[in-house]
Amino acid sequence: MLDSDSYPEDNQEPSGAAIVCGYGIVKQFENDATQSNRIRTDTEMGGLFNYYSEVSNLINSYQISKVIFTGGFTNDNFPKLSESQTALDFFETNFMEQTTEGVSFYTETTSRTSHGNLYHGFIKIILTVKNYRKKKIYIFCDKPRVLKMKILAFCYFGMTFRYQVIGIEREDIHPNSNFVHQTLSGIKTVLSLGFWKSRFRLYSSMK
Repeated sequence: MLDSDSYPEDNQEPSGAAIVCGYGIVKQFENDATQSNRIRTDTEMGGLFNYYSEVSNLINSYQISKVIFTGGFTNDNFPKLSESQTALDFFETNFMEQTTEGVSFYTETTSRTSHGNLYHGFIKIILTVKNYRKKKIYIFCDKPRVLKMKILAFCYFGMTFRYQVIGIEREDIHPNSNFVHQTLSGIKTVLSLGFWKSRFRLYSSMK
């Protein structure tokens, strides 16, 4: 399974932190009031709504105390909008009331890839989660990328940390959002020198 732990019970103690992978700007229009400059289609927004709704459910079920929304400024047509901040804004508008109180939310605005989501998300955990080595780390991604993220996480963390990758259903229109393409992309990533350099930097930054 490439996960370091079994699926947790709903009544467990607070389990640590979650990295939420981002999938583009989470906003239908640049200006919602005038509905001008469309960014995402109805299909994409419906898929993102379901994705972040399930993120909220998982936060509640596993009593996660720290949540890192990931994704930087990936759309050159809208250079002032980051994936992670628009995701957090969307989440606060639609799901905050149903999410357990006391959860801390953070964003990272550097990453542009799934690999970057994992790397920069975990850097944020190092900076914000007390005793992070003893906590379980959840990685939420969409289902086409679940094996890809398991491969990346295993190569990063091995048995050093308790972690689990959870795939969430998300309808999308992009042709690359399929299991085969994303899995091959993950394999290509871990075969690159850049991946192992980033792993070295990650472990060098640990307290």
